[in-house]
Amino acid sequence: LIGLMVSILNGAPWTKGWSFDNMLNKNLKVVSDKAYPSDGIENIDVDFSSDEVKVLLNDTDEIRVIEYMSKTSDKNDLAKADIDNDTFKLYKEDTHFNVGFMSYYSRVEVYLPKSFSKNLAVETTSGSIKIDNDLTLVNCDLSSSSGSIKLNSLDTDKVSLKTTRGSINA
Repeated sequence: LIGLMVSILNGAPWTKGWSFDNMLNKNLKVVSDKAYPSDGIENIDVDFSSDEVKVLLNDTDEIRVIEYMSKTSDKNDLAKADIDNDTFKLYKEDTHFNVGFMSYYSRVEVYLPKSFSKNLAVETTSGSIKIDNDLTLVNCDLSSSSGSIKLNSLDTDKVSLKTTRGSINA
């Protein structure tokens, strides 16, 4: 019965542009690619609701943010960035209403400067957090209410990994 429902929904005319592939992180398109200066930045704070957040290393000394979505975005869907003293803040104001399977999938990749070794905090509500590169930091705080947290390798003085309903693979 579930297989029949999936087949019907994937091919139904009222679902044009929507598919389970989009929900499973496929067919994502780059909707934003921005670079920010990192001079004097000691704290990077990332706060997203339902996006998957991947943290990677950049080959330059800039903070680079690439956003992917399974739908065409408008500027209200895109991340906002602020620099306040020594803190770079990246966040998304959740302005859309998702109804179950009709929602869209989005991912943000945050490329840290190759020389960054201070404090990183990433928080999501229902999105997963992935760190694909080996990082050396003073402090790392990763938190997700119902998303998973996955680390490749992390060398840090202080670490906090928290999830309420997700898994932690470190």
